Parts: sequence; C-alpha cells; structure tokens
Amino acid sequence: MNNAGRMVRRGCGWGIAAAVVACAGGEASGQVIADSMADFSSTQGFRGWSYGFCDGDPPTPFQAGDFELLPNFDATFPPGVWIRALGVGGYWTAINRTAAHPNAVQSVGGRLPQENWAVRRWVSPGQMPVRIRGHIADAGPGGGDGVMVKIIVDGALRYQHSFADGDTTGVDYSFDACLNAGDIVDFILAPGPATDQSDGTIFTAVIEGPITEQPESEFACAGGAASFHVAAGGAGPFRYQWRRDGVDLDGATTPTLVVDPVGPGDVGVYTCVVSVFACGSVESDPATLSICAVDYNCDGFVDFADYLEFLSLYDGQDPRADLNQDGFVDFADYLEFVNQFNGGC
Repeated sequence: MNNAGRMVRRGCGWGIAAAVVACAGGEASGQVIADSMADFSSTQGFRGWSYGFCDGDPPTPFQAGDFELLPNFDATFPPGVWIRALGVGGYWTAINRTAAHPNAVQSVGGRLPQENWAVRRWVSPGQMPVRIRGHIADAGPGGGDGVMVKIIVDGALRYQHSFADGDTTGVDYSFDACLNAGDIVDFILAPGPATDQSDGTIFTAVIEGPITEQPESEFACAGGAASFHVAAGGAGPFRYQWRRDGVDLDGATTPTLVVDPVGPGDVGVYTCVVSVFACGSVESDPATLSICAVDYNCDGFVDFADYLEFLSLYDGQDPRADLNQDGFVDFADYLEFVNQFNGGC
C-alpha cells in the first residue's frame, strides 16, 4: 500500500521549394482562438482561414470585395503552399504556413507583371474580445525592394508597417480588437513599387482571447474547501460569471470562485465566462471539482494518518467509512479505501 500518495491540484525562412521553420513572434499570453501556423491547411476555410489575393479588379480594387481565393495548393514540399500559378506566364503570389509572397508590376522570371496582394484571411466565429499578434520579417533578402504589411479588421486598417529588403530581424506586432460573428480579418502583404524578387516575407498571426490563466481541476475532502481562478489581460474592464455543468452560479462573479464547504452537490465541471461590455465573451477551459473521500483529516494529503483514521471509523462501523454508499460498512469499503488510497485521489 502506498502511504505517501498525495492529492493533486492542479530562424525562419520563406521557401516554396523548401520547408519552413515556424516563428510565432512574442510570447503567448492568452487562450489561442486561431493560429495561422498551427491551423495552416490544404483546405480553404479550415478553422476559419482562407488563402487568397487582391489584384485590383473593379468594382472594389484592393478592398475586401476584391478578394479571390488562391486556386492551387502545391503539397510537393510539406506543409505545402497556396499559389495562383507559378513559373513563366504565371504569378508569384503565394502563401505558406509561415510566410507570403506578393506579385509586383515588375515581376521577374517571366511572370506576369501585375500587382497582387497576398492575403491570409480569417473569419471570426463569434462576438468576442481578442488580441491579434504576430511577427513579420524579410525571409528572402537580396534583390527585392521591400513590402507593405497591412492588417484590416472588418474593413478598417488596424496595423500597417513597411520595411526594406534585408530586414530579417523584423518586428512583433500586437493590438486589441472587438470582433463580431462574421467579421473578416485580412493579413495583407503588398509588393514594393518595383521588382518582386526576394519579397518573401514571414508574416504570422495569432488571435487570442483575453483569458491568460485557466482554472485548474481540484480535489477536496468532504467538508473541505476548493477554489478556482481565472485571469484576464488586454482591454477591459472584464466581467466574470462562473458556471457549474453549464449553469450560472448565483453571485459567482469574481475572478476567484471559492467552494466552502464542499459537498456532493458541488462536484462537477466548472467554467468561467469572461466578457467585455459590448464586446462579447469567451469561456474558460473546463476544470473539474472532485471529492477525495479518503482524505479524512482534510490536510490535503492522502497518507498513513488517513489510513489510521479509516481503520478507527471502520472498526466503529461509522457511516463515514461506507465508501461505496451501500448502507453497510464492510470489507467492500475496505477494498474501496485501498483503491482510492493507492490512487492518491
């Protein structure tokens, strides 16, 4: 028998002909709702992401209405690349997992001389406050004339940065936004005024919710206490509403929820809905509250002291030793105690 068991609280590059190394840019701070690298797919629309271009067609040249899907996915070099048509007579408009490349009015390699913006598009699945962050840098120095990066949220320009060829260090970007269901976020790479040679550019995007700390599952002894906590960052103020098994708990509207004393009716799955006024809400990861019936002295450990306490209750036919709740204190309860004791709850 285990008498020491314890309760548990719980350098990047562009490459059409080469694999790329992922660069996120900055430290993760909140719950990830979308990630341009992790979500990259050969399927248009997968996890809300689409891969396309703007080429100046009327009636809305270089606007959201000008967006067209890139028609081809080349999986020759995993994880693949979305393209229009590469090679002589085609366009150098392409997007892969980490980077993008626009076509310019002075294209090289026999490609058609047409300005193409490379656009990685994400569509919001609901109303929510988010932080949008990522990293941009030159991935193909030597011969290009730089690019312009734009991020447009629901038709409004929220971020813009231009840099010259050779800036392989690049910059991290980050800003907060309030999204509605169906809002479009376009991550745009526009070419410089001249040749598109070596204009491949690392351009990553991570879209995060405001929750920076998730609640953790808890074990508690019967009659003891348990607590759950969430933390939020970004533009507030924030409102909190705790739920048990999907049902709002009355008065549970602070970042920390304390359950004291813990009884059988408190066992369940807890989540917290974090909302920003007029900007929607997100729900935390689930955390489970369980009762550790064999922590008899409620010290947070399952150890030899609890074994001695159980033997005393067992010998005295105390109902607290009826672990299988069949109305009898017998050898089946002893076996149940041994099982839970060895598992440490």
